[in-house]
Amino acid sequence: DDAQKELTERGGTHIGRVRLGTTPTLGGHLLPAVVHSFFEKHPGVELTIVEDGSDELARSLADGRLDLALLIDDVNLGDNEFEPLLKERIVVAVPMGHWVAARGDIRLIDLRRERFILCREGYHLRSLTLDACAAAGFSPLVAVSGTDVDTALRFVQAGLGITLVPEIAVRSIDGVVALPIASPRLFRTVGIAWHPKRYLTRAAAAFRHHLRDALL
Repeated sequence: DDAQKELTERGGTHIGRVRLGTTPTLGGHLLPAVVHSFFEKHPGVELTIVEDGSDELARSLADGRLDLALLIDDVNLGDNEFEPLLKERIVVAVPMGHWVAARGDIRLIDLRRERFILCREGYHLRSLTLDACAAAGFSPLVAVSGTDVDTALRFVQAGLGITLVPEIAVRSIDGVVALPIASPRLFRTVGIAWHPKRYLTRAAAAFRHHLRDALL
């Protein structure tokens, strides 16, 4: 099968398909500019985006349903290879006018009486939030659970609670304030993953190299 794919691709990367997995946050905020510049070099490539939680994306990569995936470094990668590309700061998003909105930063323990908006199972931000709150010495009061990041921010915008999100996700949301967390400081490393024993098409290999050049 791999030999057939390689023979088919003799024409180069001007044609081909890339199946890329990404979380909705990374897909919506990080990829558009990268994909635009990639298409300028490889206009014939078809890019198929699959949005899901990091855990499910890692499984899809291992099963051969994806060529590449943008993942977080502390998910269960299994046999997948992972190359770190950038480090994102995690902030707390609060509605405009919230009692902490005017502060420069906040300790997580100071939010123990606040109501949290949590992403659904399988999202790295959900487990990060629960683990960080446990390390700070409390269990979060949950107002809404089961959302993606953009929906969580809309709930914050409506004044229904607070949420922990990557800083990049808050920039386009009016009425929401992003505050750095002083203790504990939270970050996540985003990288590109692939399965080393599965054939990587020329188009997928070209996209991986382009992504590395754009984000490193």
